[in-house]
Amino acid sequence: MAERLRTNTTYLSAIINKRFRQPFKSVVNKYRIDEARKIIVSEQYANYSIEGIAHEVGFQSRSVFYQVFRQETGMTPSAYIEAYRDVSGELASAQRH
Repeated sequence: MAERLRTNTTYLSAIINKRFRQPFKSVVNKYRIDEARKIIVSEQYANYSIEGIAHEVGFQSRSVFYQVFRQETGMTPSAYIEAYRDVSGELASAQRH
């Protein structure tokens, strides 16, 4: 990103830290988790494992993905999937009636 903006990483990190009032890594992880949440409920990625989704959004470690996911959402990826299935199942059932 710094290269594309023709600046150095220290300056870019300082700007992001100031703008978002949190460390650069936290900002990036939030965007990664937001993308993971979209992927988890997408039919296009239905055959992906949780580890596959973690790698797809840029996490190299399953444990770090789980930790950050829980910090951002308050639940594990597996619990998030179950909650989504419960809600989407209830909506589908209500639409049939």
